[in-house]
Amino acid sequence: MSSSSVGRLFGRIPKHRSFLAIFAAFMVLAVYAAIPALAVHDTGRFQLDGDAATGTNTAGTPAATDDWDKVCYQAVQKPVAEGGEGLNASQAATRCGIGSATTGATETAWTAELNRSASIFTGGGSKDPQAINQWAWKDAGGLPDKDNLEHAYAARYSLNPSAHCPNDPNVATSKCDLLFAGLDRFDNSGDAQNGVWFFQNKITTAGAKSGGGTGFTGSHLTNDILIVSDFSNGGGTSTITVYTWDPTCTATNKPFAYCADANLHTQESSDAATCNAQDTPTPVAGDAFCGIVNPSTITMPWSFTDKRSTPANGALNGEFYEEGINLSLLHLGGTCFSSVLSETRSSTSTTATLKDFILGQLGHCAPVLTTQASESGNTVTPGTTVTDTATITVSGATNPADPTGTAANGNPVTFYTCFDASATPACTSGGTLLGTGNLNGGAVTNDGIATAVSPGFSPTANGFYCFRATWPGDSNYGPFNPPLTGINNANECFQVLQIGTTTQTTPKPSTSVLFGSSVFDHALVTAAASGGGPISGSIKFFLCDPDQTTSSGTRCESPAGSPVPAAGTPVPVTAVSPATDPPTATADSATATVSKTGTWCWRAEFTPTGNVYTGSTDDTTGECFTVTDTSGGSSAQTWRPQDSATVSSTNGAPLNGTFVLTLHNSIDCSGAAVQTYTDTLTGTSSTDTITSNNQTSFDVTTTKSVSWDAVFTSSDPNVANYEHCEVTSLTITN
Repeated sequence: MSSSSVGRLFGRIPKHRSFLAIFAAFMVLAVYAAIPALAVHDTGRFQLDGDAATGTNTAGTPAATDDWDKVCYQAVQKPVAEGGEGLNASQAATRCGIGSATTGATETAWTAELNRSASIFTGGGSKDPQAINQWAWKDAGGLPDKDNLEHAYAARYSLNPSAHCPNDPNVATSKCDLLFAGLDRFDNSGDAQNGVWFFQNKITTAGAKSGGGTGFTGSHLTNDILIVSDFSNGGGTSTITVYTWDPTCTATNKPFAYCADANLHTQESSDAATCNAQDTPTPVAGDAFCGIVNPSTITMPWSFTDKRSTPANGALNGEFYEEGINLSLLHLGGTCFSSVLSETRSSTSTTATLKDFILGQLGHCAPVLTTQASESGNTVTPGTTVTDTATITVSGATNPADPTGTAANGNPVTFYTCFDASATPACTSGGTLLGTGNLNGGAVTNDGIATAVSPGFSPTANGFYCFRATWPGDSNYGPFNPPLTGINNANECFQVLQIGTTTQTTPKPSTSVLFGSSVFDHALVTAAASGGGPISGSIKFFLCDPDQTTSSGTRCESPAGSPVPAAGTPVPVTAVSPATDPPTATADSATATVSKTGTWCWRAEFTPTGNVYTGSTDDTTGECFTVTDTSGGSSAQTWRPQDSATVSSTNGAPLNGTFVLTLHNSIDCSGAAVQTYTDTLTGTSSTDTITSNNQTSFDVTTTKSVSWDAVFTSSDPNVANYEHCEVTSLTITN
């Protein structure tokens, strides 16, 4: 069993396992003995061949496409804030000796330190097992020339698995994740020991002053990687040990055998880790990691001056070093790395004195917190429940571990709400604590994505609301101080607004009614938009008589009018069924009696239940109607019967006797006399006429027939008597 196999085995033992667990793990070593031979330098992508130029490719078969000059060209074009130099393509080509970038490196770093007196470690706490906040540095020089670094570089690749580039055997869907690092030094006098740290957190030299030096910013995370290399005999023999940061380790072999020192977990180690520059298509067994120095003088692609001023950017044997590891075989393929630090050291011991260093920024392997409100950008009604979803996404690696955080562990996502009545609040700080949500990475736990949902939030006041989410970090990412914050008003804000209503009323009857009639009012309430649910509330009805309406007689304005019913009790509205969209509701007033002629007007005032809807009023001209009355009369005709009667002798004889005209209330001159008129004739004339002009006591008021009887009674036996009965019929229509 090789030391490399043992290191890989221990690397998979969880932090809490006991010695029995370790013993049991040894029983499955045979499984790992079957892993195919590996060759980190024969991937066909990067040239681990002892020089820095792509044009010099002695890496064997398959021929690799990239070398450090391409890494330089790609890295120096990155913005300064991202660890680059902000050069354009032409400037980068001049700087790096080539005008093309890598073939798919996901992250690159290339950093120059031409001042040999700059940035050396100082202080007793500057040891690899110590926390970064105990490290210190200064610009003082005084180091041996062999320990002075001039450039340091790193690159990361994520390749499809192959025989030469295997992925994590425990994760079939993973990529083959590779890390490469390199450096060059001022002098090759003597053996060289160096280390390369790959940090997940961003590390900088901008710390506070401490004693005679300056501190670093940033902190270790579990599984930060340290690769320690020792090259003797001019680089012919190499020893490489791969460590990871592991706070469960308290000292050498404590509490587990893989503990190399406090905080250092031995993952892999080999004393035959030289990359074989003349490798055949069959990879060198155990080549999951390797390193190599230049075996002879090489020409560096960028400006390089060593102690001997070797011409033409020449680097003597041992002044250039490069190495590579397969992260996937350490089960760290999904781990992100933001910063890389190359260091020289007094020995390969974990407690070696650290000397020179170059710090570079490899990538942006840090979680980003974004949020999305369930009603983002929308207008919602008061009382609507809204939630905020926080998504933490880790970039910079193919299979990063999902962020974690729960209330039980003390690191959930915390949600806040901010409010402004008139405009969208910034919500960059402050606000009201809403609650917490636990992160959930879903079924895929190594895609670097996890979400948390806030408790429900149901605001009732009109205005503008925004969420804010914070996360303190976990054992893989962070801790963050201040916490990682998600502020994105485009996705986190919404408006609470009551839905408007209109009330439209129709008088019943709606146009003209008669004085003394009963009337009522019918009201229809309509929502201005959907989404508020059924309308509920009540309506107060008012009725203005002609003396209470406006001067123009066209409206019943508040506060005029009498409440209907007289007590002013509001009438509940009833939702229209089947339901309409937008919602509607109706109500009818009590009846009222109109007792004046002229224009009457209704007014209806809707008051909603709750605050989803606004109130509304209808007192328009459509609310008015007219009250009218009819004129009447009668006729009563009175007929007073009149008559005249004449009697005469036929041949002119004088008349002697009595001539009587009698009115009878009958049609045949029978019955009692109503009126009688009498003349006495004395022979003075042969004719006589009687009229009833003085009849004043008998009136006829209805359709009726009366009769007149004219009777001459002669006292002269020589003259005959005379009698005549006449009937008068009158039709009366009133």
